[in-house]
Amino acid sequence: MNITVKEALSIPPLNRSKLLAGENGLNNIVENITVNDAPDGTRWLRGNEIVLTTAYIFKSGISILEFIKDLSDSNVAAFGIKLGRFIHE
Repeated sequence: MNITVKEALSIPPLNRSKLLAGENGLNNIVENITVNDAPDGTRWLRGNEIVLTTAYIFKSGISILEFIKDLSDSNVAAFGIKLGRFIHE
């Protein structure tokens, strides 16, 4: 059973998330959720994932904009960053 990004964001703990951009993607289909903190992690994506990161990968020199472009090219459903150690706001 697949759900939409909007439905996924209503399920704990994702219901504590804050949508910053991409309201038009709330109806994207989600097939799974994956955590990506590897510099080459986008090459393993299949599409329709919610991709979560702590932003540790950006310490390796990868640009966040380059990473987001790779996510878009991989047809992910949504992207989330856990605030804390590596990104605070």
